[in-house]
Amino acid sequence: MAYDIFSNPTDTRTLVPFLRTMACRPMFKAIVADAGYGSEYNYTVIYDEFEQDALIPYNTMERELKRRYRNDPKYVDNWEYHEQDDYYIDPQGVRFDFKRYSKRQDKYGFVRNFKVYEANAFRKR
Repeated sequence: MAYDIFSNPTDTRTLVPFLRTMACRPMFKAIVADAGYGSEYNYTVIYDEFEQDALIPYNTMERELKRRYRNDPKYVDNWEYHEQDDYYIDPQGVRFDFKRYSKRQDKYGFVRNFKVYEANAFRKR
């Protein structure tokens, strides 16, 4: 068993420092935590640095599994995606073409990569 106390206001920034102090951590195949610890940074460190599996749901996972979310057209996850040409069609038939890659760095130095899409002037239908 292990424990620690952190002054961080959110769980996402306490997991990695805590795991680094656990002498027994390498004995385990997977790290298990609740959604409060789900973040891209935590997943990256656990997979790439610790070489362990992360059994941690991301913070919006529960909401995304609900029928109300899956049927809401305002979420890109529910749009028609065309992988070969890398574009989306929204529920009104507007095509969103891939425009460029973007990077953002948070205040802790973690870099996140994004794909940016732009609405096309013509409609599918």
